[in-house]
Amino acid sequence: MDLVIEQTPPRTTLRRLVVLAGGTAMLAAAVLTASGLRPAEPDVGPRAAPTVAPVLAVAPTFALLPTLPPAGLVTDAPTNQALAPSAPPPSGPTPKPIKVPTDRVATRVAVGALGIDLPVMRQATPYPACGVAMYIVELDQPGGGQTGVTYLYAHAQTGSFLPLLKMSLVNDGAAMLGMLVDVYTGDSLRFSYRIDEVRRHVTDMSGAFAWDGPESLWLQTSEGQGAAVPKLQVVATLVGQSTVDDAAAHPAPHPVTC
Repeated sequence: MDLVIEQTPPRTTLRRLVVLAGGTAMLAAAVLTASGLRPAEPDVGPRAAPTVAPVLAVAPTFALLPTLPPAGLVTDAPTNQALAPSAPPPSGPTPKPIKVPTDRVATRVAVGALGIDLPVMRQATPYPACGVAMYIVELDQPGGGQTGVTYLYAHAQTGSFLPLLKMSLVNDGAAMLGMLVDVYTGDSLRFSYRIDEVRRHVTDMSGAFAWDGPESLWLQTSEGQGAAVPKLQVVATLVGQSTVDDAAAHPAPHPVTC
């Protein structure tokens, strides 16, 4: 499918906006209509039909980014799904800043050790789709520079980011540390990242917008159901880059309405 790239404001301006908003931009609890975060809930067996939180609903105690749509964590999907102290990121090589091509957008994300392999796309509907991962337009794309942040989110469902949630429930996700995550881009490159942090019960995106460490990838999914539920973030550091064939970098996305 065709991916549309929009010009995004400088990250310095975004960081200032985050500060002005009190740094509490409700990560995926509300959807970013321009891109947004939005993972779903765990598989916990039969339950009463949940009440769907209104699109763009945000817990009243959380501020929004001034010039962005309701920001923050992805809203949870109203379906039945199965279901760390954070460690400081180890030191590693710092990638040199490069000019990002206009076709440099994430198209696929894979965590081989967890069986995760999803097409990536820009969110095209008010509520985040199932069956795909999505990226935050207001942040960076892979290879975006020395302190760039690529932020991908998906529902905590079977065949999606559910394995991240399951792993985070055991010893605070310690087993995920050191795992590799591959992100493919539209210009047929593969960027490899090493998981260095598992952040549980997160309630805003200030950490990603204020990031000043090495180029990184942030994965987000849900810890439960409902717009006010905290989210899970997995932070990984860029460790390598390679060329791949077009087919590997361009899986056909098949988003499903949740």
